[in-house]
Amino acid sequence: GIPSIPGHNSKHRIHVTAVKWGKDRKELERLRATAYAMDSPDVRIQILFFYADPISFCLIYEVRPHYPRPLSSIKRICEVSGMSKFKTAIAFASAAVCSLVVFSAASQVDSIKLATDVPFQEWQAVLHAPEGRVDRQVKVVDIGNSHVAVGVLFRDPIVATDEPVRGIVHTRVSEVYYITAGSGVLVTGGTMLGRNDIPANSDIVTELVGESFSTSVARGDGQVRLVSEGDIIVIPAGVFHGWHEVEERVEMVSIRPDPERVLPAGYVNPYAE
Repeated sequence: GIPSIPGHNSKHRIHVTAVKWGKDRKELERLRATAYAMDSPDVRIQILFFYADPISFCLIYEVRPHYPRPLSSIKRICEVSGMSKFKTAIAFASAAVCSLVVFSAASQVDSIKLATDVPFQEWQAVLHAPEGRVDRQVKVVDIGNSHVAVGVLFRDPIVATDEPVRGIVHTRVSEVYYITAGSGVLVTGGTMLGRNDIPANSDIVTELVGESFSTSVARGDGQVRLVSEGDIIVIPAGVFHGWHEVEERVEMVSIRPDPERVLPAGYVNPYAE
């Protein structure tokens, strides 16, 4: 990621990152300070400014509210920073190429103009569909810089034993459970005992939650707690989750952030239509 400059107005901010090879730290810091000082609320610019020589580079990313500033502004940064003509030429070429990438990404975000509804009757229809699956996707939505899915799950009663708790791990998609009915003892985290990768062509991977594997943890290991109607649990990608015990059928809505866009945007479960 490219961090913001602390204390800068969040509406008109310059993002700067610098990575150094060698000892030329002063020039990088001078360039960074100069770019920050030039910030102005009357211009929108989305340019990646790239300065490079054999030992260092600096990247500048600006976002502003109105229109693109001409490349002459980059020249001014270079001149004030004392950069040579050769280095200035590198900056110009890099800014021109990189700005295409940034404007393309910005256009994609700006193209998202509508919200997506998932009415109660739709996700309830999917949850209680006659196919009987415990995990079903309702919709997958493109939100510009990411996808997000809405799924529904249930777990029928499970009697606690001394055997390891079986569960699953999703390596690229997180989940936010909202318990809508029932209660049970949920286990997250812990030391995993083995791994059984779910086939890449399984709809668990292609449609529901992306790359995943089943595994287990020792009974009592990890975070063990009773959850019930109204509770919300955030399960990051890579975290084991399974059920130690279910007293009464648990029903859940699962919100699934998908920053890597591995889930199929535009998917709508047939039972929701």
